[in-house]
Amino acid sequence: MSRLLALSAAALLLAGCAAGDSRPLAVGDCLTISGVGDSVRDVPVVACDGPHEAEVYATFDVTADQFDEDAIIADVEAECVDRFDAYVGEPYRTSSLDIFYTYPLEDVWADGGRGAVCAAFAPDPESGVPVVFEGTLAG
Repeated sequence: MSRLLALSAAALLLAGCAAGDSRPLAVGDCLTISGVGDSVRDVPVVACDGPHEAEVYATFDVTADQFDEDAIIADVEAECVDRFDAYVGEPYRTSSLDIFYTYPLEDVWADGGRGAVCAAFAPDPESGVPVVFEGTLAG
């Protein structure tokens, strides 16, 4: 069974401090992901020294030539697993952390969107729900 959590992102943006402000997620952003559902547009970004549930450790553009959702998901999963160790300092397969990732939906793809985001979170061992923590997962 895969531990990876996929969210299809229409244009995954973080919620800014001021009303209406948003920007693409960046490596090192800390997130609150509970209750975002399986398709997200805005994810609350919070200070990493305060309570949060996940941390972005990689962003990249999908390099596929055409939109094929299954192939894109497979590529994004592989990239997220491959990039995990460089940020967290431990291979994904031996870590107790899980991966939350996003990929572009077909309508975003048609508009030229190719961005993918990888974030790590600590799941509750019994429920799998993200555990709230403080600090960074880097290193």
